Amino acid sequence: MKRVVKRPILLLEVLIALALVALCAIPLLAPQTDMIRAERRFLNEIEADRLANVVFADIVQKMYENLIPWEALYGEAEVPIEGKGAKISYQFENLYGKPSKQDPKYALFELSIKIDDLVFSYHIFVEKEKELAAPPKNT
Repeated sequence: MKRVVKRPILLLEVLIALALVALCAIPLLAPQTDMIRAERRFLNEIEADRLANVVFADIVQKMYENLIPWEALYGEAEVPIEGKGAKISYQFENLYGKPSKQDPKYALFELSIKIDDLVFSYHIFVEKEKELAAPPKNT
């Protein structure tokens, strides 16, 4: 009777087998990590869009309360906003050129809100209100 001698598994063979398994697993896992990165990017864009809408609502409310003067709309300077958690700024641009000597009653502005590297644009039609008269004094 012949004796079968079992050959022990060498460490080198185990390392080669692990390397082959790893080489086969990497192409299977790469699309998953790419999808997770794309999802995170998309969620960041959605959050930036939500934040831009909140900033737009704040600006429109300030304009309605006359906290942003008419002259500041023609300034076309970038105005930073603090306290929202991201680098945010906004800028008005008059879509009909420079104001004339005659004070316009209506104007169309493009409001650009910049959040980090994303820019959101809104068109705002503005009517200039006359200054309110002082309330009558009670005597």
